[in-house]
Amino acid sequence: MILLSLKFGEILPLTSKTNTQIPSKSVLVTPSPVISESPTVLLQTDTFREAVSKAINAANLTQSAKSPDEWKTVVSQWETAIALMKTVPSSSPNYAIAQQKIIEYQKNITYAQKNAVGSK
Repeated sequence: MILLSLKFGEILPLTSKTNTQIPSKSVLVTPSPVISESPTVLLQTDTFREAVSKAINAANLTQSAKSPDEWKTVVSQWETAIALMKTVPSSSPNYAIAQQKIIEYQKNITYAQKNAVGSK
């Protein structure tokens, strides 16, 4: 799964996935109003998204971490991501994914902790 984060007013190029010749165009991405979701559902979604964001940050830091302090930061980011995933309620449509991610992120913490000790 590929996550894409867009900012209000961000312009993205559209490209074709086929070999047909379609000229490149740009689209202005604007947020659509949410009418049917309650504030509780939005909060649950935001918590899940925040957890994913922390995990992406941890994964990116993992690519460049070398010193024990850098690895400790990676561990901290994974811990935060796990804590946020644990707050996703069972009524959330993201609950099952959150539970899987908790297990995945715990494995990543173990990896980062080993590197924190081994990089001294």
